[in-house]
Formats: sequence, structure tokens, C-alpha cells
Amino acid sequence: MINPKYILKSTKRIGKYETIIINNLQKYFSKLGYHAIPHARFDIAWGSILSDLDLLLIKDDQLILVEVKSSKDNLARARKQIEAIEDFVDKVYIATDYEPKKWPSRKAGRIIVKENAVNIIKEPKILDREPRLKTLLVLRKSSLSSLLMSFDSENNLSKYQMAKKIQQSDTRNLKKNIKQIITCQ
Repeated sequence: MINPKYILKSTKRIGKYETIIINNLQKYFSKLGYHAIPHARFDIAWGSILSDLDLLLIKDDQLILVEVKSSKDNLARARKQIEAIEDFVDKVYIATDYEPKKWPSRKAGRIIVKENAVNIIKEPKILDREPRLKTLLVLRKSSLSSLLMSFDSENNLSKYQMAKKIQQSDTRNLKKNIKQIITCQ
């Protein structure tokens, strides 16, 4: 079970236009029974596009990312952010303070926050694909070692070799295990 108290805080500066949107979303999802953690961070080896999160929602052992893009931000960037993070979370929302002409992702849910009102206009799709090799390679070597669960004999392998070995093994619980690792469980 993912415990919200172990989630790391982001080191990135909070965007002044995103703050109001995030606060409204935090209140909204908290009332629905989610643990809503603003400006969270995943414990991974590198890549702030992956590790710094606007709003992380936790409920029933699911991780849900809310990527916030104000009207002053570039909404098109959200597509790459979602593609990079989808192996780590169960669902993704994009939240804005305006009605975009075109949304950057079909997988992401859509939320519009205006004048303190939160309007979910589309629910997100469940992100259930097997984690890719690229995903495994952003984890720390110690994390890969714990995924292999054989600390002694596997220490001499490179990160790449460890990731390949994990990918070739039984991956039924891999995403669940990765979620526990990145949330410091």
C-alpha cells in the first residue's frame, strides 16, 4: 500500500500561475477521498520531467498525476511529459484554466479550473502497459537490484544488464513494484 507520508517534495520552483489551479484541485480531490500531494517528486535517478509533479493523487494504491498547464504555459509540452511518466502512474489528467482548442493527449483526462470551480470534462484512460526498458533505466541501480531481488549475485551487472534481465522476467507486478520504489515505500 502506498503511504503518502513517504512521498518526497519537489525541488522545482512553484509556478505563480499554477498555484491557484493546484490549490483548487487539491481541495477538490481531497473532498473525494484522495490523498492530494502538491509539488511531489518521484525518487528516480535523473530527469526532472519525470520526477517533479504538479499534483499527485493517491487512492486505493493507485498513483494519478495531474499535470497543470495555465494559460501562460505551453500545453503542447504536456504530451512529452505524459509519455515520459505513463509507466510510473495509473492515470494522468491535464488541468488548465482555459478551454484549449486541442488537447495534447488522448490518454489523459481533462480538467478545467476556472473561478474556483473544478470541471472534469473527460476521465483518463488507465495506463496499463508493461514498463519499457527506457523506464527501468531511469531508476537507481539499487532500485533495479531490489527489483531483481538478488543483491549478492547481481551487483556486478550494469544498469542496462539489470534492466534487460528484469524486463525478460515475470513482469506481472513490475509496475506495482516500480510505484512502490519511486514513492519511497
